[in-house]
Amino acid sequence: MFRASVGVKVIHTKGYVRTQVRHALREGDASASVRHGAVPMAGWACNAVLPNRPRDYDAAFKAAPKHFGARYRKGAPLGVNLQFNVSPDWIREAGDLHDERNERNERLYRAALAFVQDIKGVVAARMDLDEEGGGVVDIYVAPIFPRTSRLRKDGSRGSDILEISVSKLNAFWRKQSGERTGYSGLQTLWSAYCAKNLDPRIQRGDRKSETGREHLEVPQIKAAYAAADAKTAEAEAIMKQALQDKAEVEEERRRIAEDAQKIKARAQEVEREQNLLRAEIQMSEDAYEVAEAGLKNTETKLTERQRRLDEEDECLTTARHELASTEAQLRRDQKELAEKKQKLKVEEERLARERTEHATKIREADQFIDNLRADLEREQSDVRKLRNELTSARAAVDRDRQQLETTKAEVAREHVTIIAAKKAIAQERERVDQRSNAQARWAGALEMGIDRIFRGQIPSKDVLKKQVELQPAIDPLLIVFDRFLELHQIAAHTLAEQSAAKRKLQEAKQLLANSAAGEAQVEKKMEILSNALDRIGQIQQHLSRDSQQKFTEAQIGFEQAKIIRRRPDKKPSQGVEM
Repeated sequence: MFRASVGVKVIHTKGYVRTQVRHALREGDASASVRHGAVPMAGWACNAVLPNRPRDYDAAFKAAPKHFGARYRKGAPLGVNLQFNVSPDWIREAGDLHDERNERNERLYRAALAFVQDIKGVVAARMDLDEEGGGVVDIYVAPIFPRTSRLRKDGSRGSDILEISVSKLNAFWRKQSGERTGYSGLQTLWSAYCAKNLDPRIQRGDRKSETGREHLEVPQIKAAYAAADAKTAEAEAIMKQALQDKAEVEEERRRIAEDAQKIKARAQEVEREQNLLRAEIQMSEDAYEVAEAGLKNTETKLTERQRRLDEEDECLTTARHELASTEAQLRRDQKELAEKKQKLKVEEERLARERTEHATKIREADQFIDNLRADLEREQSDVRKLRNELTSARAAVDRDRQQLETTKAEVAREHVTIIAAKKAIAQERERVDQRSNAQARWAGALEMGIDRIFRGQIPSKDVLKKQVELQPAIDPLLIVFDRFLELHQIAAHTLAEQSAAKRKLQEAKQLLANSAAGEAQVEKKMEILSNALDRIGQIQQHLSRDSQQKFTEAQIGFEQAKIIRRRPDKKPSQGVEM
């Protein structure tokens, strides 16, 4: 079984980037990392920002914002250095660990590039084959993610802003893998990718929380390897010396076999030499075990120290992310509070304007009703005068058939006048609705109430007050109800007078049937009626526009009285149909 793991180094300073450039170019102290007999910079390297300078990471990170159309936030890291690893033994199965012709080296390099292709902002990649170790691909990333722009005053937002953010890359790994941290999620994702695309035997390395081991940096690993090599060389020298001693002993044994006499004496000496040799070998083995124990103790200390550093780095990253989220939420809350205050102020101003307009309209309505009441009183007086004059005229022509026809013509003209008055009332209502949209409910309730009153659906004020839908216009409706009662009384009185006139008309017909001698008297009465009508026309010409309207309402009352007379089954208290 082979292992896969990922090393993550967040790039906070440009000094780290320059150090990586010197290491990639094998300049200065970095040249010591080249394996003996290897060609420096052997392997593969590529650069997405500067293709002609694949190992110049310093210039690549400077040009990354312009190249990717993104920006850095103040104090944010420059990017991240990812080291994708697989067990070197997996590569050795197919050939030499450092051979470019070993297809597993190239497959590993291609797999690492394909693994990060979903992350926007990959700057460069490199796989070294000139060092002692192997199975490692370095990838440098300036991760780019969109950030939602701020809310404008008009409630809209601009386009998303592209930013280089290592913290969002960490959140991206955590979301993709479902792990508690992004780095742990990256380990899981990389091992699963290797198992799927390289070899099913490759598995995730043991979790740090389970083993307590820490990843060592390259200098630490090299120092540990050097110490181990020194101990190994020392042990090999001891073993070589022991083998040489063993050969000499065998040679001596052969010589002793040839000379039996010398064997006994020499056997004791050989036995002593063997004991000394065994003691030296045992001492060498003890020294090797002591060195190995020291090396393990050193590795344990280094592991513990690296673990503490990683924990502190994760805590610091989490704290920075939480602080940034808290600041962003605070800014959003402050902005929302300011917007709500502005909306509240606008709403208060609108309500104040509506209250002022409503009070003005109420005053105008009250004034209109007062004027209407005064006009109605004046018109009632005029109507009474006109009724007296009409009564005199009708008494003069009670027995005249021609006067009856003239009266019918007048009634027809009155009917036309009533229709015109209804149209004028409808037009006036439309104009009132257009002038005051805010009083739509009031006007609707008033219109509904007037309609119900004149249809006889409201027999008393108590019933009117209980109509919930008419409450917005209850006060003017009560006044209208009083006026309706007055008009109803006038209509009833008019009906009675008309009934009397009808009776007199019947008597006139009877008289006309009995004698034609009354024609001269009829002509005289016709002249009197004509004079009366002329007098009425003169009175109408002197009336104002409002008085003419009230006179028309009186005529409507007469017409309603006629309707009531035609429908004797409908009680007067039930109102009149319009």
